[in-house]
Amino acid sequence: MGEKRSVSNFLRIHRSFIVALDKIRTYSARHIEIAQQELPIGPLFRPRVEEVLG
Repeated sequence: MGEKRSVSNFLRIHRSFIVALDKIRTYSARHIEIAQQELPIGPLFRPRVEEVLG
């Protein structure tokens, strides 16, 4: 069947967004870019995003 993905391959960056780590193209303190789409990083999730991607 379909490919199983590990939960650790995903990161919540905002209340409305969870992203696959292998799809992140670039990131800054406030945004993540995936497939030429810029998604916001929520203030509550910023420390975890920096921990994982930093």
